[in-house]
Amino acid sequence: MSIACLFTLFLTSNHPLIVDSLVFTIDIEKMEADEQAVSGTIIDYCIDDFLYVLTSRALYKLDCTFLTIEDHIPLPQRFNYLTVNNAEIMLITTNEIVIIDKHNFAFKRGIGMEYGDYRPMTRCNRTISESMNLIYLIVDSGRKSILKIFDLKSGELRRKLTVDKIVSINYNEETHRFITLDINNRLTTYDMLLKKKKSVGLQFEGIWFDRFQHGYMVYSPHGIFFVNQSGKVIDFQAITFEEKSINDKFILLTKKGIVFLDSLTLRPKGFFHVIQRIKKLLTIQAPHVQYVIMLDTHYRLQAINIASMEIQSMVKKKIVAKEAALIAPARTDSLWYFQLGAFANYENAIEMYNNVKNTIPVFIDSTDLYRVKFGGFHDKMSAIEIINRSNLDGWFLFHEKIEQANTIQFSVDAEKYILEDGIIRKE
Repeated sequence: MSIACLFTLFLTSNHPLIVDSLVFTIDIEKMEADEQAVSGTIIDYCIDDFLYVLTSRALYKLDCTFLTIEDHIPLPQRFNYLTVNNAEIMLITTNEIVIIDKHNFAFKRGIGMEYGDYRPMTRCNRTISESMNLIYLIVDSGRKSILKIFDLKSGELRRKLTVDKIVSINYNEETHRFITLDINNRLTTYDMLLKKKKSVGLQFEGIWFDRFQHGYMVYSPHGIFFVNQSGKVIDFQAITFEEKSINDKFILLTKKGIVFLDSLTLRPKGFFHVIQRIKKLLTIQAPHVQYVIMLDTHYRLQAINIASMEIQSMVKKKIVAKEAALIAPARTDSLWYFQLGAFANYENAIEMYNNVKNTIPVFIDSTDLYRVKFGGFHDKMSAIEIINRSNLDGWFLFHEKIEQANTIQFSVDAEKYILEDGIIRKE
């Protein structure tokens, strides 16, 4: 996701800040920060009802306030982006969309795509009608960008549109419109079917933009332009800034320090000289004062009071073993299974089955495909534990119990297990 999303203003007293493999929440009243580490470098994240974090190794669900890890699953491969809607999490890679149940993190289905570096056009699909059940993706090809709409239920490509390469994109949740800035410095508005509604040209080079009042703030190598909806320049500030990843709409990191813009007039209202190198900035609005939180390359946190230009150091508290127990679901006819592979060709399924059958009691479930599975488990934590010990790659599924007649005892990493009546448990 765009790192600019880090500067989203939260209405709670604790504010997540995300960098590398760390998640911080900021308590500005106490000048304290809680720190939670996850396994693997954080690749992408989305803040919705929870904080959903994608790393190189796993998918996590965290409580935004207390940083409790509410759920997680290991991943069989690296994904590049994630996005969510009301019921599902979509993991995006170069040739596939993998759909995860938002409630229990079980694998639901996959959608194959042509190869490309896809990224979501919007971070959260909750505002897009659930009856549409769509995902919007963008992929670049030379000096062009291709916009695609996929039906998440059927996997069908519903719409494909090729346009000049897009450098910045914004989704307006109120009007349900996409607004893009392309390499030819045009701001273009599209509806939910990706039909062009409006396009205006700019007389300067734009790097990225944001909506502001009844127009746009456009950031260029020469400074910041405020333009109206017709593209006319209303105001300009000759402030050159560092990369977008450590700037937000009104707080800009320059080579000399941090510049604070007035949110009404766009005039500089403050400047703070910075000596250390900054990794992230986070804007926080306290009851009567606005703060900017700085995280430097040594992972030190400091807060700048914008009104007084005073700086305060923050105390970091590492959260150790603050992971919520994954509660086993009520006893139903469904169990957790681990799918090692799914094949159209039976011989390929047999080959995988033969490769692992002496280690764990796998079986082949032949529905639409030949699926090599291992299970079932009453709770996911037991399944995750044994899968981690077995060093296996695949997906966790939750579905109706599959009858298995044999009783099999087996060991994984010195731990003894038994498969009996189709259920795996520790001995």
